[in-house]
Amino acid sequence: MKFALPIKAVTNAQKCQAKDDARYYLNGFHVTSNTVEASNGHFLYQAKIKQFEYPSYICDMNINNQPPETMIIKMKQQIRQPLKKLGCEFVVFEVVDSKVIATTIDHYGSDIAVYLGEVVDGEFPDVKKRAIPYGEPEQHKQVSFNADYLKMLSSVTGYTGHVKLQSYGEHKASVFTIIDHVNMHFDAIFVLMPIRL
Repeated sequence: MKFALPIKAVTNAQKCQAKDDARYYLNGFHVTSNTVEASNGHFLYQAKIKQFEYPSYICDMNINNQPPETMIIKMKQQIRQPLKKLGCEFVVFEVVDSKVIATTIDHYGSDIAVYLGEVVDGEFPDVKKRAIPYGEPEQHKQVSFNADYLKMLSSVTGYTGHVKLQSYGEHKASVFTIIDHVNMHFDAIFVLMPIRL
């Protein structure tokens, strides 16, 4: 299986995955047919891939462009978007058995870096039922957040984006919608549980 994902969605998800957690299925990021998501048990990052036409250099690489229905990927290294190499918008994943090879590519389709990983044999939690609140947000309710977790929100938002907060009260998670007009490949949210004052 070979598929491409927006590199920023992947690098953000890797930042938010758990590290050496007993819940081993949280130690990687979860890929579905239209999302890339990760959680460390305290917060959740989810990128919903938009419908867009992949550039010709992706199509020329014989890539399926159909991510799996569900797969948890744990990389041995942090995938990085090169700072000095323009046009690196995608990372290509090749999965053979349980081994994963991730390759960052430039806008000519040339390899920049290769990373190794594996498929985690497990089931990622259903975040729609267990993490993301729905319904009408509560207005004018005072909520408080862990400052370290807000630093992670800042990290995945980046300098080109800003956030819109939807609070559901102090007993339910809050949803930060990440708004980035530069990013054309996915929409993202950051879900965070408030702390009690």
